[in-house]
Amino acid sequence: MNFDRQQMLKPTYSVKFSGKEVSAEFKRNITDIEIEESDYEADMARISVMDKDFKFSNQVKLLMKQKAEVVLGYNGKMVIKIVGEVATIEGDFNQEGAPTLVIEIIDNTTTMTKKKKTRKWKDKRASDIAIQLAKEYKFKYSIPQTSTVYDEYTQDDETDAELRSEEHTSELQSPPLS
Repeated sequence: MNFDRQQMLKPTYSVKFSGKEVSAEFKRNITDIEIEESDYEADMARISVMDKDFKFSNQVKLLMKQKAEVVLGYNGKMVIKIVGEVATIEGDFNQEGAPTLVIEIIDNTTTMTKKKKTRKWKDKRASDIAIQLAKEYKFKYSIPQTSTVYDEYTQDDETDAELRSEEHTSELQSPPLS
């Protein structure tokens, strides 16, 4: 099957709030979707929606901490990029054009940065620890078993995100949890 350049580069996306796809009208007014991915912090998405007549600002019930999902792809091959919650909702009243509603979504991994912990693992692989973390946060995961077994591994007054970002636990960093 041959595709021309325009077909190959046809971006597609899906945006959901509280498990429901946004309306076709809302989707038509999305002017930009930005994804910021980080190895050490929670990923973020910013969705800009043209809101010329304040229709969405006045009618769309976007609540802080509302569940959100952003899926991006080309030609129907979609990849979930962000599963999280609405963090901020701002109005942008620029001089160049129509008012814009900017919705910022923070990935669920942000919950890993909220509480410092102290604990020890004995005779565990990095993959065992990563699976335990994923289960604690109810993340979806697919983590291959690693080979190195640590006699003892200590988390000392640090968040789970800090634990995952340590140099010697690089096996905990990949694949990302969501």
